[in-house]
Amino acid sequence: LNAASNQSGCAGAGAYGAGDTIDLPAGTFPYADAAVLTVPATIHGAGMGQTIVDYGGNNAGLRWQNTSGTVKSALIRDLSFIDANFVSGNSAYINVNNVAFTMRNVEFYSTNSSYSTQSVVTVHADAIDTASSLIEKIYVHNIANMNNVVRHYTSAGHSFTNNILRNSVISSVTQNQGTTISFAVYDDGGTIGGEVYNNSIQDAIFTVGGGVFAAEATA
Repeated sequence: LNAASNQSGCAGAGAYGAGDTIDLPAGTFPYADAAVLTVPATIHGAGMGQTIVDYGGNNAGLRWQNTSGTVKSALIRDLSFIDANFVSGNSAYINVNNVAFTMRNVEFYSTNSSYSTQSVVTVHADAIDTASSLIEKIYVHNIANMNNVVRHYTSAGHSFTNNILRNSVISSVTQNQGTTISFAVYDDGGTIGGEVYNNSIQDAIFTVGGGVFAAEATA
């Protein structure tokens, strides 16, 4: 799938196949579909600030939901995502489940301070213990009214430990509660872990409570 001339090829849910590359050129691409990707795919832009995926204040968020029982790969690189806004459900700019996820050179920001979101990036594994995440060189800035910036979690009976967050910048964000970077197990009996290094967090404001980093288990 190549959307270099227009976005009609990737506008609808299911308009892709296993191993596809969605190649977005420089420009702004409105995205309010909240489509769920279920197969291996790569989304490749022309660079931060060059290729912009605009959620437009909708309850949109790019999601990978793998229910196949075997790990699938997902890659996002070299683009910007802007203006997600929570309406209902579990909102995040990016939300991936049970995949081997890589994200590199990606920017997130909002142009409207009234927009809210639960998380910027959520990665979780609740069925496949070989899922993983490598997040590097992301730039999150000027987002208000959210709970978490980068959130990792798993559930009882599962292990999700191959996670890396590095060489990234988080700046000028306002969090109502929650944590800037979190690792969590929901329900006793799971294992969560990862490596976090060479990151910069600047001007993070917590209006209710929370912290910059948390590793937690909840029953």
